[in-house]
Amino acid sequence: MSRAAVRPLRSLDREVRGAFRVMLFGITLILVLAAGGFGWVVMVNQPQLTTLENSVDAAQGAHLGLVGEESSIRGYIATGDPTYLETYRAAVVTVAANDLVLNRAFLNPTVTSRLLDFRLAQQAWTDWAEPRATPADRDRLLGASGQALDPARVAADLSAGSQVFNAYQVTQRALVAQLRAERERVQEQQRQAIGSLFIAIFAICFALAAFAGVRRRRLKRHVIVPFQSLIGTVEDVAEGRLLPPAELVSATEIVELRDGLAAMVTSLSDQRSAAIVKSELADLTARRLRDVLTFAREMSGSLSTRYVLDTVTTAACATTESERARVWLVDETSGALRLAFDSRLGRKVAVEAVDCPMGLGAVGRSAKYGQVSYSGDLEGDSLADGAGESVVGFPLIVGARVVGVLEIQTEPHQRFDEELLELIETIASHSAAALEAARLYQDSETLSSSDALTGLANRRRLDTDLATEVELALRHNRPLALIMFDLDHFKKVNDTYGHQQGDQVLQDVAAILRSEARPGDTMYRYGGEELAVVVRESDAEGAVQLAERLRASVEKRFTRAGAVTQTMSGGVASIPAHASSASGLIAAADAALYVAKQTGRNRVVLSGVAEAVPAR
Repeated sequence: MSRAAVRPLRSLDREVRGAFRVMLFGITLILVLAAGGFGWVVMVNQPQLTTLENSVDAAQGAHLGLVGEESSIRGYIATGDPTYLETYRAAVVTVAANDLVLNRAFLNPTVTSRLLDFRLAQQAWTDWAEPRATPADRDRLLGASGQALDPARVAADLSAGSQVFNAYQVTQRALVAQLRAERERVQEQQRQAIGSLFIAIFAICFALAAFAGVRRRRLKRHVIVPFQSLIGTVEDVAEGRLLPPAELVSATEIVELRDGLAAMVTSLSDQRSAAIVKSELADLTARRLRDVLTFAREMSGSLSTRYVLDTVTTAACATTESERARVWLVDETSGALRLAFDSRLGRKVAVEAVDCPMGLGAVGRSAKYGQVSYSGDLEGDSLADGAGESVVGFPLIVGARVVGVLEIQTEPHQRFDEELLELIETIASHSAAALEAARLYQDSETLSSSDALTGLANRRRLDTDLATEVELALRHNRPLALIMFDLDHFKKVNDTYGHQQGDQVLQDVAAILRSEARPGDTMYRYGGEELAVVVRESDAEGAVQLAERLRASVEKRFTRAGAVTQTMSGGVASIPAHASSASGLIAAADAALYVAKQTGRNRVVLSGVAEAVPAR
């Protein structure tokens, strides 16, 4: 276990204040020790040392003075020369001056005993020397007044003085030795005190340095390293890497900073996630809008119902990300809701004839009520929607009329959001308008290319179709034939029974042609009572057989009580046997028709053949 784990850092403020207190205490202690040591040296030790040094000098100076006194007094005793007294008195002054200095040594108890002995010995010498320093006393002590000195007495006196002086010298040497020893002791004490002071100060400084080192390592471990980690996290955040900071064992403030940074990173991560979601939603919305715009553009450029149906289901599947969409259209004749397109089949495959009951299921309710409906909202929806699929129906509304329903397959219980609903409703609205436009266009096309009375294609359509078919037949060397019919004596019907009855006859004949003709053949009303049939993939013989069957059917239809009330004649021509162009083919068939009319009517004539095809 690391030290950081064993002893986590307290508050950084407390840590700094604690370190400051320790450093302040150490510095104060150093100052106190330095001031105390300096004060002790200056105020105690150094005065003692100075006093001792001065005392040693004074003891030696006093001794020199006493030696001067002893020499002078002995010279005076021996010679009586007053000059010696002057020297003596000068020595007395010197001794007195040194004694004043030496008196300060009494403050030191160590040398007091030696100093007292010195003073007593010095006083004994002074007591011996002073009486002999005046002529009267010298004469009194050494000889009678007016008489010469007694040599024996002088010698004895000088010997006694020598003894006193020698005793003084012994004490003087002892005092000087004691003073010097005390001086050495005080000097050593000073050196030891100064050394101890330096050692103490060095120890304190070392302790402070060690404390500072420990604190530095501790602060590095708990402050610098965590801050470097936090800086790395900040750099990661600046570069877009929203990684949470590592766990820290540090000061409270740094841990709080780390927690705040972690909260910030989490918040930024959440905000970035939200921004990404918003961006994705914006991209989805933009894509949906682009799909709708593309769909609208495609819708505006097409009048084909089949193309419109394919485009609307494709757009619905792309917008909702669905796998299937279907369009149901309302049959204007029956009012039934009929399946018109299935995206799974596409444009090239026709859907089965499937009807959906109005009001039943999501599709039926959407058609009946003109609103968006989800499957599963009511019982019985699975029967209406088929295979139990979950679907949603969007009504296709033109004005106030529902013309169909856009059905979109969904996940079970899925509900579209408001934005998607609006987009799909927009698609449905455009789809309804496009389908209505395509229907109107097809109706107008039908009206412009078909006969309103018989429902057959008209002359204009015949010219267009025949030109195309002739070109294809000639290009691919395929057979093609044209039958031209004319109702016999049709003018008599109009004149006898009226035009209304004549119109009914034309409608009946057109119905016979539609029912009896082959799949792939096209019937036309060429004009008036003339009719035409384009026979594809058939030669002249096959066309003649078809024409004869149609003629016979008309004859049979209008035979009542053994009397035939209406017949028709026909002319047949083919490519390339009778013509090489559309106009040539019409002319050849019309010429054959003319022959049929001229040869007795109610017959079929092949172009280029003068006789009619015998009736079967």
